[in-house]
Amino acid sequence: MSVIVDVSLISGRTVTLEATADERLEALKRSAQTALGVGGGQLLNSSGSVLDGAMTVKKAKLRSGDSLTFQIRGVQVCSSEHAVAAILGDGSVVTWGAAEYGGDCSSVQSQLKNVQQIQASYGAFAAILDDGSLVTWGDADEGGDSSAVQDQLKPVKRIATSGLAFAAVLGNGSVVAWGDAKCGGDCSSVQDQLHHVQQVQASNAAFAAIRDDGSVVTWGDAEYGGDCSSVQNQLKKVQQIQTSFAAFAAVLSNGSVVAWGRAEYGGDCNAVGDQLRNVQHIQATTAAFAAILDSGSVVAWGEVEEGGDCRSVQDQLKTVQQVQASYAAFAAILLDGSVVTWGAAEYGGDGTSVQSQLKTVQQIQASYGAFAAILDDGCVVAWGDAIDGGDCSAVQAQLKDVKQIQSSLHAFAAMRSDGSVVTWGDAEYGGDCSCVQHQLQNVQQIQGSVHAFAAILGDGSIVTWGNPAYGGNRCAVHDKLSTMKQIAAEIEKGKSKKGTALAALRSDFSGALRDRAVALLRQRAEELDSNTLSSLALRVEGDGLGKIKKMISSLVNRLQEEAAADTEKDGWCKKELATNEQARTSKKQQMDTLQGEVDQLEVDITELGDSVDGLSKDITKLVADREESEKLRQTEKEENEETIKDAQDAQKAIAQAVAALDSFYSGAVAKASKTALLQDSISDAPDIFEGSYTGMDGGGVNALLEVLEADFARLETETKAAEAQSLGEHTKFMSDSKVDKAAKEKEVELKTQTKNQKANQLKSKKIDLADAGKALAAANKYLEELKPECLKPAMTKEEKMEQRKQEIESLKEVLEILQG
Repeated sequence: MSVIVDVSLISGRTVTLEATADERLEALKRSAQTALGVGGGQLLNSSGSVLDGAMTVKKAKLRSGDSLTFQIRGVQVCSSEHAVAAILGDGSVVTWGAAEYGGDCSSVQSQLKNVQQIQASYGAFAAILDDGSLVTWGDADEGGDSSAVQDQLKPVKRIATSGLAFAAVLGNGSVVAWGDAKCGGDCSSVQDQLHHVQQVQASNAAFAAIRDDGSVVTWGDAEYGGDCSSVQNQLKKVQQIQTSFAAFAAVLSNGSVVAWGRAEYGGDCNAVGDQLRNVQHIQATTAAFAAILDSGSVVAWGEVEEGGDCRSVQDQLKTVQQVQASYAAFAAILLDGSVVTWGAAEYGGDGTSVQSQLKTVQQIQASYGAFAAILDDGCVVAWGDAIDGGDCSAVQAQLKDVKQIQSSLHAFAAMRSDGSVVTWGDAEYGGDCSCVQHQLQNVQQIQGSVHAFAAILGDGSIVTWGNPAYGGNRCAVHDKLSTMKQIAAEIEKGKSKKGTALAALRSDFSGALRDRAVALLRQRAEELDSNTLSSLALRVEGDGLGKIKKMISSLVNRLQEEAAADTEKDGWCKKELATNEQARTSKKQQMDTLQGEVDQLEVDITELGDSVDGLSKDITKLVADREESEKLRQTEKEENEETIKDAQDAQKAIAQAVAALDSFYSGAVAKASKTALLQDSISDAPDIFEGSYTGMDGGGVNALLEVLEADFARLETETKAAEAQSLGEHTKFMSDSKVDKAAKEKEVELKTQTKNQKANQLKSKKIDLADAGKALAAANKYLEELKPECLKPAMTKEEKMEQRKQEIESLKEVLEILQG
């Protein structure tokens, strides 16, 4: 029993199709797709729910007269660091690239249906399905395993990702996190605060959630912005958040900015805080921020060498419309289409070499260390590191009528209005698409990953190029990615008729014909030792006549195309081997250079650390010496002051004693004179009485007191002199030691800053070294893949051509059998 249903596009165009009760909805969808002449999509029932393609017509309870909707969906591509995932038109997912980084989703393939959105960390993927559930795969340590929180993950509305963790915003406004706990994969410490969340942003190792009242909640590594407690009271009415590698910058409703995280990555904007008013948008390099104000001017902060200081071009930054960022530089497009650059020159921060060409710029794209600008006439201007795509002179003549530019880490790909593609930059990162150039026709969209590019064609198929190990080779899923192409071919050949398409696809042939065809295929497979024919024999056994005829015709065409392509095989092999040799040599040299730089940086960091430790000890000793000197000076001062006071008191006492004695002796002399007038001279008096008594002379008590007074005066003078000298010496020591301490502290600050910069450089160099090692390993792996075909072919070119000829003849013979 069959049913007749109408399938319509949103535009209103409708086809009527017939299907039997036991037909699967996938077959019905394919028939609708072919009859309507459209690409991938999904079937929706009358209530708008997506129909499961694995269900039968009967199980879906479809009845004659029902109306279904065919929802067209474009292919969406998402990439991790070393793998790519594509959502096809029917909501299924295809992945390729490094399996350990999410390039293999076979373990969850059956769950990946009606996928709406995919996000990627460095090495894992997370997909949101139409029912709000979540599916993850890839490196478990980087978020590829969400089983610990799986029961909480529904309904998921949005996903954010740091380098090694994910955070999902649920329908009720709460948040669930998983992955590396240190990088934000554990939000339990702030779980009670994670409610009414509207959006989540992430640095490399932390998350920040904006709630509907404009407040912010953070978690993850504190050094990467996971702790905003220092600015928590300022984070009110937050409208948007931008991130660098290890810091956050929030724009408030009044246009001001609050930043937190590591200061050297832009986590401190206090130096320019008074300038950050009426901010409209913020862009970021790895370690700096640039804010566009409503006046069209720009304010920058963060690591100076990576774009955190735009003062050298401040007078040019007027009427800025947008800002683009590379790893360590900024490029701003002004209202008149001119461009202003700043930041590290080697990362595109100096555009003076092409400044005269940068006029009427419409958009700018950035790679790791270069920029590419599209002008209003469709031409392209590039600058920055040549290895990263900063030099497009080799393809300049082809860069006409460019509509879109995408970038990988070290290369660019431009899509022209005629659907063709032009690439430049590092070949291992997709800068050379010559091996797939003939396939790059009618390109609708380009997506760049770290190591490769993926082009989505008008027929829904995908073409990839770049590093074959990390997303540049989709051969393993070629059949799935070519489904739309096969459908398009059917449409053009007119194989599908309205109302009868499904019947044509499910036609059968008799058992006798099938048996004869299978027997012949097996016989020829054994005679020719042909895996192609042997594999086809197995596939023929269970399929319908129409499908098998098409399969064999397609195989004949493919073999004929391969026969024609073999004439170019030798040249291709030579080119691939030469390119591979160049890549391996380049990466070996790069690794040697990077290893030397890493070793030198490690030595520098150790020496700087030792120097800082020594200076810190010197500063500690200086502080102790200053404290001890203060104590000794105070003690000495007190002793001197006491001595001076005692000497002064003694002098006063002696002066008083001298005055008293003078008074006494003066009275005694006067009295003696009066008595002498009454006395008679005694002629025979002894010698002792030869004169009257006049008291002690100048060498008596008065003289002694004068000596003592002089001694105490001298003591006072000497003590005051000693005090003045000691005070001068102490003052000089304190002044000199203060200067010495300040100099040492400044030296510690500068050396610590240099050490931190070198530590960041070391981290970056180690990442580059690891990437170069992976690239070298991929190149070596690719060489091994080339060897059987190019260095040690299983058979000669002539032998292969002869076998292919016999395979084609065998297939044509099988077709004759199937046609009766």
